[in-house]
Amino acid sequence: PAAGDTIPNTILVSRALIEETIRRRVNELDDVTLRSGDSVDGLIGSGGSVHGVRLRTGERIHASLVVDASGRGSRCEKWIAQAGGEAPEKATVDCEVIYADALMKPAPQDRHGRGWRVLKVDHAPGQGRRGGIIFEIEHGLWLVGLSGCLGERPPRTEEDWLKYADGLPDSELSNFIRRATFLSPVSRIATTGNVRRYWESTSQSAGFLALGDALCAPNPLYGQGITMAGLQALALQTSLAQSRLAPGGGPLSARAAGAAQRACAKAIESAWGLASGTDDLRLQLERNPPLLVVLGLFWVIVSLVRGISSAPAAILSVVRHEGNATPQDMGDAAIQASTPTKAVQHAAAEGRQGSAGACCVACACGKTVLTLASSMPRMCVECCCSDCRQALEWAASRGGPSAPAVPRWQYFDNDIEHV
Repeated sequence: PAAGDTIPNTILVSRALIEETIRRRVNELDDVTLRSGDSVDGLIGSGGSVHGVRLRTGERIHASLVVDASGRGSRCEKWIAQAGGEAPEKATVDCEVIYADALMKPAPQDRHGRGWRVLKVDHAPGQGRRGGIIFEIEHGLWLVGLSGCLGERPPRTEEDWLKYADGLPDSELSNFIRRATFLSPVSRIATTGNVRRYWESTSQSAGFLALGDALCAPNPLYGQGITMAGLQALALQTSLAQSRLAPGGGPLSARAAGAAQRACAKAIESAWGLASGTDDLRLQLERNPPLLVVLGLFWVIVSLVRGISSAPAAILSVVRHEGNATPQDMGDAAIQASTPTKAVQHAAAEGRQGSAGACCVACACGKTVLTLASSMPRMCVECCCSDCRQALEWAASRGGPSAPAVPRWQYFDNDIEHV
């Protein structure tokens, strides 16, 4: 966040730029050596202890700790068994998601003034099996992805790929990409199932642990892979700082390796539950036709009351007006998060400073103040729906602040200390 700003900003870039930047930074570390073009062909070890790796060239590299970060295609289950260790149990939740993406250059009229940096269109559960997304990345280019599941397969040819986008529940994304120019061929990936290897539940091998997709590979559509790997790396760093290497350069003890492996697994529990749980729900819906009928009726009801249910501000309005919120109340002044000066001063004057780390949320006039237990939002999103825009325009017409082109909503834990 910028200085004085409690709202995290999102930077969208290509994977190639992320990986090149990380590689360059790591390569600058004095105690790290990167080797390209070498393939590992097995582990060195016996009796459940790992002492290093064997390269395809026959070279043997000895180490106190071998970290398997080779991705969802890891072969270490087999190699650990060959070294006398225990292979982990594996869980898979696969919706047979296939996605096909392409790098595109937007049309001149679409480069500015769109009001979004990410455009996502999906069928609601039970309403279809297609999805699409546009990310604006570096140099103003677009990374466009189309997806399908349980039998829907986005094509590889450019024209068929564009026609596939016409089948999305909203035509906006299709219209944008039909005006854009292809900068790369369409590439398709079909290995997307959620895969969890429970290395932490095995009789841990000394000198070895798994990290990243080798431990937990979520469906790539959820965009959690790199973040999950980062969380595991931090957990590994903390755990290893509390361990001691064996004298004489021997492998890290099974106890220390096990503690580090459990720490890595704990770091990604919630992310695994989100990805696998969402896909498991979709599978259950597809296997239960009567439930799909009920769900279809649900979406009809949602569409009828969308003016109330779709605007995030409605939740705060209900709290603010003790359950008497109207559609107009959803836009009753822009919600001021972080620490609006007048609101905080007003709350302090009334003796409502809240606990340490708390923040105040207030309507623009400052007459109503909510004191929240945490000052950091769980999530911050920009919304382009007509409901949010109309509510804020209504508020502006009643003397509130001017409605932004793209409202920015902030989601906090619902621990309200004072109203």
